[in-house]
Amino acid sequence: PGSDYDVINPPLVHIADNVGTGATGYAAVEGSLSALRILDPGFDYEETPTVTLTGGNGSGAVASVNMTQSTNSVSFDSQGGGLYPEVNLNLDTIGFGTYHKFSSGERVVYDTKNQQPIGGITTDAAYYVSLVGLTTVKLHTTEGDALAGINTVTLSSYGVGKQNLQSYFKKTVVGSIDVIDSGSGYPFTYTHL
Repeated sequence: PGSDYDVINPPLVHIADNVGTGATGYAAVEGSLSALRILDPGFDYEETPTVTLTGGNGSGAVASVNMTQSTNSVSFDSQGGGLYPEVNLNLDTIGFGTYHKFSSGERVVYDTKNQQPIGGITTDAAYYVSLVGLTTVKLHTTEGDALAGINTVTLSSYGVGKQNLQSYFKKTVVGSIDVIDSGSGYPFTYTHL
């Protein structure tokens, strides 16, 4: 039967004969769990999540989650005038091309990347964000103002180039998943014509 096959990419079955054609072969591979790959580490966990492995007709596999700390740093174009300007001087907002992952009232640090700053905010200074949406925030000087949505910092002029807002405190994310017990009897069937 062989050993150490990958059930995600199992061996191919090839049937060859000088006369016959059209036979179908199946490779039925059965094994144990050797690794779990992280596609998305998640974000800002308050507790360590648990991994539960169910289905597949196998049993006994057990895994453990290892957490790590990460800084949420999101860049934006500090220059106005684009088709979708990320800095809006009329609304005093900063927008991002993606989900920013900041929470309401969160403390952030403004990083100009050594370029001309946006007027009204100071390089390497800490601010608190109020959420305008999943991709846009306003800045405040106190957490209370951010939570209440009042006393927004006035943005008076555009900066230069790509700049960042980053979380003041690190966020907890999934770093890796260890297989504690690989279990057994997990099948995978592959068809090759």
